Amino acid sequence: MRDEPSLLGAIRPIGVSNSYQRSQRFTPKLQSRYIPTVVRLIQIGEAQIATYPGEVLPKLGFQVKSAMDAKYRFIFGLADDELGYILDDQDFGREPYEYESSMSVGPTIGSLATNALLDLLDK
Repeated sequence: MRDEPSLLGAIRPIGVSNSYQRSQRFTPKLQSRYIPTVVRLIQIGEAQIATYPGEVLPKLGFQVKSAMDAKYRFIFGLADDELGYILDDQDFGREPYEYESSMSVGPTIGSLATNALLDLLDK
């Protein structure tokens, strides 16, 4: 396999001194089962990235973004896991979120993941 120069350039260390990554593993009890997963908070220079283990709906993403203090704030979904849609607990099973609820691991995944991220932001 030959080296692809543009790809190699994309994976070189960028040497940002103001960078860190924090992660929090949590094991939510969902529908009588436990599912280990992880959320992450990543700082790269003036940017913060919060990751969700599924497709997070905007209400929760905006809640986390408003708690961030970086100049540039990002929410990445489908990171480290694929637990379906991640909805606010109050929206679970209600119109217009019936489909998303049917493709989610449970009604509390939204608050569990969001609270784990907010805990990381408080550290």
